[in-house]
Amino acid sequence: MGGLLRKAVEERKNFLIQMLKKNGISKEVEAELSTWPLTELEEEYKSWLFQQNYGMDPGKISLNKTQ
Repeated sequence: MGGLLRKAVEERKNFLIQMLKKNGISKEVEAELSTWPLTELEEEYKSWLFQQNYGMDPGKISLNKTQ
């Protein structure tokens, strides 16, 4: 079971790295991607997707409806 999970994690990491490289992540960051844990790669990819869909950084959005 552990080997299967490890393989799945590595495949997901490889997919995310390839997507980030293909979509223009900076060369400085690109060199380090393989050392990032899966959670950091997921967050970076989600941030990139959000920027593509909404044109802004998700960290700069207020979800408070009163603002």
